[in-house]
Amino acid sequence: MVLCCISAEWLTAIGTVGTVIIALFLPLIRIHWYRPKFTFSSSKKDNCVEEVVTQLDTSEHEKMVKIRLRITNIGRGVARSVSFYVDSYKQKRGDESFVQQNFLPTKLKNHRGEFIQSIVPQLNYFVDVACVRKSDEMSVENGSGKAKQFYKLYIPTEPEGFRELGVGTFVIPVKCYSENVSGVSIAYLKILWDDSKGCTTDPQNFSVSIISESNYNNLKKGE
Repeated sequence: MVLCCISAEWLTAIGTVGTVIIALFLPLIRIHWYRPKFTFSSSKKDNCVEEVVTQLDTSEHEKMVKIRLRITNIGRGVARSVSFYVDSYKQKRGDESFVQQNFLPTKLKNHRGEFIQSIVPQLNYFVDVACVRKSDEMSVENGSGKAKQFYKLYIPTEPEGFRELGVGTFVIPVKCYSENVSGVSIAYLKILWDDSKGCTTDPQNFSVSIISESNYNNLKKGE
């Protein structure tokens, strides 16, 4: 009888302690289990490259290529108070080195021109990172007498609106912040743009991809 009473008391105590432990750690378990997790991609097949033609009048039209980053939340929880920023880029030089340029942090908008507020699991979201559009620069082609229109790569920046990057190879870190994701998630967007064939996305003069953080850190640094 005494043994039975002791066993019952022990079981009650263990149950009480277990209940307290669960009450203390259940919120942490829920946070861990339902936390968001981002993956990034950018390519023509991911619908991240859009060629836009705007009719100006009956005889003229303007071309533009919009370059986007696709974000997918593969976690179990909704990412809240989300923001995407750019504040630098690296440009490749002739000696294969990369030089970094910094500017004021600029918040990016989605493909509808709106700021993303939240990202629910298993859905794709897009932010506009860069565009190829007509520049003010013109030249006369040798022998033809015809003016050649240049198209260059631009990124949104504050306060000027857009910054001209020009032509070449660029790597743009896109930073993602969220209220319920620890730290910052970064997508390293690599863009090659060559104006030699005009405003087209042919593989010979255009490519876009995501590189890893280690590859970004291992880019040859320019003096």
